[in-house]
Amino acid sequence: MKIIRRLNKEEEYTLMYPSTNVDNLKKFKDKLLPYFFYNTSSSRRIKSRLKNNNSDFKNDYLDKLLKLNAQKRAFFSIENDSQTDGVYKEYRNEIFKKFTNSPADFSKIRDDIDARYLYTLLIDYNTYISNKITIGKQTYKLFKFLIDSEIISEEFAKKITTHKSSKEMLYLCITRNPIDYLFASTNQSFESCISLNRCGDMVSLGLAGLTVDPNRFMIFLTKGKLKRHQIRNQEIKHFSYISRWWCLLGKRDFILPMYDYPGKCKESVQRDVIEQLLLKSSEAHDSDFRSKFSFEPVKFQNGDTAMVYLDRIGINYNERGEIFYDGKGETGSIHRFDSSVSYYDIDYFDDLEEGRRNCDLCGESTGDNLVYTEGGGTLCEYCWGEHYFYCEDCDSDHPREDVLEGVNGESLCVNCWNNKYYSCETCNKAVRHNDSYIGADRIHCCEDCWNEYNFFCEECGEVTDIDDRIEDNESKEYCYSCYNNLVTSCCKCDTKMSNDEISNDGIFIDLKDHKYCKDCYLQLYTNCKICDEEIEREYLHCVTCITPNLEIIEQENYTFINKSI
Repeated sequence: MKIIRRLNKEEEYTLMYPSTNVDNLKKFKDKLLPYFFYNTSSSRRIKSRLKNNNSDFKNDYLDKLLKLNAQKRAFFSIENDSQTDGVYKEYRNEIFKKFTNSPADFSKIRDDIDARYLYTLLIDYNTYISNKITIGKQTYKLFKFLIDSEIISEEFAKKITTHKSSKEMLYLCITRNPIDYLFASTNQSFESCISLNRCGDMVSLGLAGLTVDPNRFMIFLTKGKLKRHQIRNQEIKHFSYISRWWCLLGKRDFILPMYDYPGKCKESVQRDVIEQLLLKSSEAHDSDFRSKFSFEPVKFQNGDTAMVYLDRIGINYNERGEIFYDGKGETGSIHRFDSSVSYYDIDYFDDLEEGRRNCDLCGESTGDNLVYTEGGGTLCEYCWGEHYFYCEDCDSDHPREDVLEGVNGESLCVNCWNNKYYSCETCNKAVRHNDSYIGADRIHCCEDCWNEYNFFCEECGEVTDIDDRIEDNESKEYCYSCYNNLVTSCCKCDTKMSNDEISNDGIFIDLKDHKYCKDCYLQLYTNCKICDEEIEREYLHCVTCITPNLEIIEQENYTFINKSI
């Protein structure tokens, strides 16, 4: 079996549209899952996995290793071969029947060839594909030879050659999609002990729980055709399998394939497929295999473990009660309850301890709903939702009056909320600890409140109350202290000037220490023409220069007066 290429996202989603997958999963979660009768914790774990929220490291590990798409699938186009070519199998079966029914007749076709050898030539896949058969030194067209030798009829030959030339596409799919698991043996051309149709064998009730198994995935071959199937009055669309097999993730990321159903792929072919996918095929003996992860098993309402066993690999428990796949572990079914009905008759399955009880609050039967218990009591789904909530962080139930909402809308108990958040002291909004903002008054607040009531001073970098903010001409923000150290205002026109301009005559100071901008200063002051001292513009000389230079001054004043007249 040769893998040609991985399909792109558009091609993969054409095989099953995202809307179809979403509809399948919704029906699985809301309508089918309750009838697997898992306990509350197990049902929630499965639903959490269906949310695809990437919070489960163990499950996410295998998703990333296999490079699965959002539907938890990866499709590859493959070349047909003797194990996957359905038309060839029909041809081979016809040849087999002819030789089995009347082997003596075939010895008369050619005196120089043995019938057994001829049979071997005829069923060779290369002979079938090339439509040529060589006997001795003579080469014949295969189907003409078969018709002339009366091995097959012309009608059968036409049927085979017509279908043979259609070149149907074949796909190999790696999947961890819950719907693919449900139909591993149900509504297929083959069946096994995990078919939902089988009466008296409740192993199939573990299929839904495989959703949270971090070590297991499935590979199936398909032509990409979808089938419809009714499960408990819910129509599910699923792929039709040519064959399928489970795979397990082992230590150091080695992949161990299980038996193929219905037995069309040899183990060597399975291992070759794994290696073509650039994964590591496990060469260890089954007895030496151990899965990469241990995990909490899914349990029924009566406490029994719900698992789909594998024929070759057993299951073991660690000290925390978690399970892992172990070649030396217990094989076969590991749950203890028994029933003579199938999944389709589960309405009448009364062997589970809590299968039929009445809600402690409303008195209604909980048989058709998930059963939630708190402190030993039993509640229907509606009453539980009215009085309790589930904290996603500590995985436990709490009274609804204790619920606190996180940033992303998750419902948390008080302890878990305090571990992740604090309350803004201004608006009371939840804020992550890593996003802490401290205002000028040293209170913790959210980013919005911080921006509304605080700012960073451009000079000292300190957090400052927004009421103490002053802007300069360039819209830079300063606290009062820094502004006064850096900026001066003209005492006449109020123009703001940087204090560093004092050194380059940007600020002018009169004898009374009044500060002016250049324009205002020149309007008010000039320089004495004798000593160059600062004087008010209405005078020509300073007082000091008037007496010793009286004659000059009088002459200047006379000239000044005449010019004025």
